[in-house]
Parts: sequence; structure tokens; C-alpha cells
Amino acid sequence: MDDQASVEFLNDFELLESGIPTIEAYEHLQETKLYLKMKSFSNDFANTYQIGDAFRHWSRRWEYSYAFSQISRYISTHTNDLRIMDAGSAIRFFPFFVNEAQKNAELMCCDIQPGLENEYARINKQISKDVQYTETDLRKQPFDDNSFDIIYCISVLEHTQDYEIIVKEFKRLLKPGGLLILSFDIALSSGKVEGLHPLEAKTLQKTIYQYFQPKSHLRFGPQFKKNILTTKHFDKKELPWRRTAKDALIPTLKHLLNFKKNPWRQTVNYTLIPALKHVREFWKTPPLPSFMYLTIFCETYINKPK
Repeated sequence: MDDQASVEFLNDFELLESGIPTIEAYEHLQETKLYLKMKSFSNDFANTYQIGDAFRHWSRRWEYSYAFSQISRYISTHTNDLRIMDAGSAIRFFPFFVNEAQKNAELMCCDIQPGLENEYARINKQISKDVQYTETDLRKQPFDDNSFDIIYCISVLEHTQDYEIIVKEFKRLLKPGGLLILSFDIALSSGKVEGLHPLEAKTLQKTIYQYFQPKSHLRFGPQFKKNILTTKHFDKKELPWRRTAKDALIPTLKHLLNFKKNPWRQTVNYTLIPALKHVREFWKTPPLPSFMYLTIFCETYINKPK
């Protein structure tokens, strides 16, 4: 992918508005060059490096497209070299996609999960431009103040009780005028859920507003309409908690067939053990009720000087 391809996607970005996406906007996104390029990149990445295809995940298709659009908009008005942080990155195709598309950007991925440093090193050996990685707690990071121009954090804050501490760290790390891109899941049903209750989402949003200026002020209430994008719009295979034992084991068997390319220790740590845990949970836990569903919320903020 070259810089011209990145500029070409700018025509697609008007669809990716902040807030909660609609089904219509998502279906339109699927026809864009950006979506098709990202889908192809993720598929090739998964096959080449034996990493799960993150673009299969129901919300990532919109979240990654949204994040990339915001990053590209910002970079289009800044000619100097930029530093970008993927906060809570795990190991996914997306930072490598951004790194390849944006030639004047340097990517730093951060996660608390042990062992990912070896995975990043393994992939970096086969690409022309490294994606850096640091194992660190997002609540207390080793970087200096004003170290980054952009920080994006995809569906992480709803999984922690310390999101205000993390947001304050983002404030410290971002340069004045820098960009913070966030997304998180919102639960639209009661019981065992993976996202934030709407009232919790409002509290999180208010917390962020204490430290950052949103590019556009958004309210949750008016957006909860029948046409918003939710998990009900997707097949169960695209929902992490609805996958079957078969869905968990097949990728594991594929990895084992590529044993020579995938050292045993990495296979055990990142493929076999998670898959077996998933199978165990599948048999131990009854299916979640069909009325459980989520939506996603995306918003971008400016780090205004105090």
C-alpha cells in the first residue's frame, strides 16, 4: 500500500461518523475501497503469520475503519513525522496496516499481556518497517510526557475499572493538539454482558471530557434507535462469545499443520491453550440468551492545552 492509496480512501471517510453507527452506514462501508483493502490485508496477515483474522470480529470492521479514517485525516494536515500508540493492542493486523499505509508515522503497540514481544519480533523480521512493542500497564507507562501525536484505544476501557487513571495517562502522553481515538462496547440488554451499561458509558464519556475536548459533542440517548448497528446484525461466528467448539479447534489444527513455521512454544501459548480453554468454557457454560446484544461507540478527542 502506498501513500496514494491512503489518500484515495479519503473519499470513504464521510461515512465513518463518530458515535454509534447505523446499519445503513455499515453496509455502505462494506462497499468502500478502505473496507475491501483492510479485509484483504487482515486475511493475508492471518494466513502469513498464523494470527487470528481480527477483521472477522463483528465490531472491529467498523472500529478499525473509523480509527484509520481519523488517523489519516489528522496525518493529511501534518507533514512532520508522527508517533502513534496502539493502547491495548494485543497482536492484530491493524497497527501493521497503519504502519504500511502511513509512511511518516511510527507505530508503538502496548499491552499488558506477556509474551507478545516475541510475536512482534517474529513478524517484524518479515516486513520492511517495524512496528514497535512494549509490554506495559496502561495505567502507568514508561514514556515521557508529550511522547505521542495520536493514541487510539479500541474496545479496551470497558474491560477495566481504572479507566480514569488510563485516560489521565493518555493526557500526559499526548502532545498538545494530539488526537485520542476511543471505542467501546455498550450493552443493550441485561444479564451477563461484555460491554458497558448505557449509564456506565455516559459516566465514562463525562470522565473523558474532563481531560479532552471532543471533536463533536455526542449524547447517547437519541442514538438508541432501531436502525443502529448491533450484534443482532451479525452471524454467530462473528461474535466471540457465540463460537462453537468446532470454531475454536479448527484454527488450532491449522496452526499445528504449520508446525515448522510456528514454533511449538508459540503454538501452545497463543493457539492451543486459548482454544482448549474456549472449548472447556463452551461445554461448561450454557448458551447466552438470544436477547443479549451490544452496540459500539466511537469518538475522537483533541488534547487541548490547559
